[in-house]
Amino acid sequence: MSWTKIGEHEVLDHPRMHLVEHAVELPDGTATDYLLEINRKDYVTTIARYAGKFAMIRDYSYPNDVRLLQFSEGWIDEGESPEQAAVRELKEETGLRAGKIRELGTNLHDHRRSTASAHVMLAENIEDTGEARPESTEHGVEMVLLTEAEIWKKIASGEIIQKNALAAWAIYAAQSRAEVI
Repeated sequence: MSWTKIGEHEVLDHPRMHLVEHAVELPDGTATDYLLEINRKDYVTTIARYAGKFAMIRDYSYPNDVRLLQFSEGWIDEGESPEQAAVRELKEETGLRAGKIRELGTNLHDHRRSTASAHVMLAENIEDTGEARPESTEHGVEMVLLTEAEIWKKIASGEIIQKNALAAWAIYAAQSRAEVI
């Protein structure tokens, strides 16, 4: 049950986004157009256990005009492993340096428009370097330390709504539960 690409044209080519539209034929013979984000890089979402709590960041979302609670995250640069990207992003955004890091799992960024995956990482054995250096587009980023119970309460109350944070926390919770069972 696959779709057949019968044509393609570029919609937008921008340093942050490359969109193409494919003309496709569905298994029943129907033709339709399908918009795709091409060459979207994989990224990391890092859950950092630090001082008995979890490091999250509060960051401004311009399109939604809201400050969101989320975990440290960012693109995996070319030639970089998910572990290296997680260490780099965590230090840039929070000033924390992970002594131990491991991948908990992955989830799809946007399964309808992209092939990119998010690698969910767990950072432990952390020291605070005091050297947070967020990118200029991340103006006003602040680290927030929360207990596991506080994170659950903020999810339940609708305060944590960023999909990457929710997906990462679900993977973390499933891994934690699997270790207990």
